[in-house]
Amino acid sequence: DEVLGSDLDTLWWGSQSGAIEALLHRPIASGAVAVLGVVQFVIACWTYGAGIPSGLFVPILLFGAALGHVCGHCLLAIGIVESDSERS
Repeated sequence: DEVLGSDLDTLWWGSQSGAIEALLHRPIASGAVAVLGVVQFVIACWTYGAGIPSGLFVPILLFGAALGHVCGHCLLAIGIVESDSERS
């Protein structure tokens, strides 16, 4: 998957697999990722409750990647873990 104009464009308008790749490999602001995670969670719940056959696996992976991104930034901010640049 290609990354669109900016990382935020990729998160919102690209494919879900491209968004997961951007979350795992690019620095993105935690606030934008938190909003994306909440939206994805609501969409996944709505899709599940709609009672029609639809995919839940990739949306839940995207939600998990967003949640992990935000949690990782929180752990960095409070000093429980250190970044790769601080180790060397």
